[in-house]
Amino acid sequence: MSEDKLRQNVADLLDRAEQKLGSKTGELSLAGIYADGQVDVASSYDAEAKTDAVTLTCAKTGAFDSCAGRIAPAFSFRSVSGLWEITDLNASADAKARGFSPLLAA
Repeated sequence: MSEDKLRQNVADLLDRAEQKLGSKTGELSLAGIYADGQVDVASSYDAEAKTDAVTLTCAKTGAFDSCAGRIAPAFSFRSVSGLWEITDLNASADAKARGFSPLLAA
């Protein structure tokens, strides 16, 4: 998987992870939380199996709060279509948790 493509499509991956986590009415979505945040990409590509296990570490710090979480999509290359397909997707349980360290550090 191309790191650039992952970064370009991080909002879509966050939306898919949101569906797995489920959200309460009025709760901010993962895509909403991490919009304009920092995203670090780590990849574990297996050329023989044609799979790529990716970890996206998302972080966003505001004036009063901060959030950090991991999204872990797994991809498989389908030679018939020539496309990468998401085969699994997990989000850390604390992906929506807010920390108040920026407020306390002031």
